[in-house]
Amino acid sequence: MSIFITGGSEGLGLELAKVYLRQGFVVGVCSRKSLTNEFIEKEIGEGKGRFFQYRCDVRNRSDLESALRQLNEIDPVMMVVANAGIDKRKPLQSGFSHYEDVISTNLMGVINTIDVAVNLLCPRRTGRIAVISSIASLYGLPRAAPYCASKAAVNVLCESLRHELKVSGIDLTVIMPGGILTKMTQPKKLSPFGALTAARAAEKCARAIEQGRRRYAFPKPQYFLFQCMKLMPEWVLSRLFKKVYE
Repeated sequence: MSIFITGGSEGLGLELAKVYLRQGFVVGVCSRKSLTNEFIEKEIGEGKGRFFQYRCDVRNRSDLESALRQLNEIDPVMMVVANAGIDKRKPLQSGFSHYEDVISTNLMGVINTIDVAVNLLCPRRTGRIAVISSIASLYGLPRAAPYCASKAAVNVLCESLRHELKVSGIDLTVIMPGGILTKMTQPKKLSPFGALTAARAAEKCARAIEQGRRRYAFPKPQYFLFQCMKLMPEWVLSRLFKKVYE
């Protein structure tokens, strides 16, 4: 049985692929860029499983479906992980031109991934889909409106689909990581509660998926902070965000 992961060329997606390779699974990843043979040999060569990569954009449903079917022909796909996502944080003065790219990748990319996964898994009436959302989906952060909005939409999307998928024998897990040390997050100021390495975060994700969790958010201190932000007075939030973004 094989596992298909979108956005698997770096960060959390790549580390998640390594986790499953160490467990002996056949793993296929897709991303907008291809990994070099030298990189694969250095970073992935020690895994017990087999690794395959496909170059495609999750916004393109036909390319995504083609990649998934290619992996399925090598070894039947048992799980699909919708991990691909981007974050472009800019002040309001920069305009809204980047919103479409973020939302189309983070939301429509997930919809396309679930769509092709369902078409493959439903006839078997078994399988698993995992979607990587974010703790940032719980509260709208300044300069991150398209990212927070797209991840919040993903949460609600999965809540709606979970029950229908369950009837078809497919389990759906939503993972909401907090600060993770990746190329996408390193230039930004992360939570004062600390960020996890991508490798450690991947282990937590894999465990939650294996346990069949409906929704899993981590680290807990960051999750607690975002929940508290919903209850904070406006003046407290204004001071907090001013300190972070000034």
